[in-house]
Amino acid sequence: MGWGAFIGGISSAFQGYQDKKLAEQQMRFQSGQANTERLRADSAHQREVEDLKKAGLNPILSAGGGGAGAGAVPSGSQATAPDYASAITNSAKSFGWERKKVKAETEATRELAKLNSAKAKTQTSQTDINKNSAKILKSQVPQAEIKGSVWKGVKKWYQKSKKRFNNLKNKGRTK
Repeated sequence: MGWGAFIGGISSAFQGYQDKKLAEQQMRFQSGQANTERLRADSAHQREVEDLKKAGLNPILSAGGGGAGAGAVPSGSQATAPDYASAITNSAKSFGWERKKVKAETEATRELAKLNSAKAKTQTSQTDINKNSAKILKSQVPQAEIKGSVWKGVKKWYQKSKKRFNNLKNKGRTK
């Protein structure tokens, strides 16, 4: 991941080199053009005087110094020096940040895996608790049934005994 930033920096540095070469070529061309214009500007007054004579005008009219294009020199292109150091430094910084980002993402992934593992263990424990609770409840049902049947037996016995007692009691009164 960091390699992309590093390669981008190298590419940027190479592009700067190419831009510098192109600017130098452009400056040489414009320098040639400027020389031609300078030569034309240097002879502009003589040409203007000749033109005035051919037109039948007084050559003194060109004394104002405002000859055709006098002093006009085209501006040349300026080379922009590529900043190789900054390109490489920025690439290195980007590479460093990329490494830190990858490290942080890796750590976050590990922590997430731990969390998911803990959740799975908790779910397994809860499932075990639920199973054991169900077993306990099943084992308590027969006890309740036994208690219920015992209670029914005791209740029957009590009712019978009460009846007998009342019968005996009533027999004793009648005698």
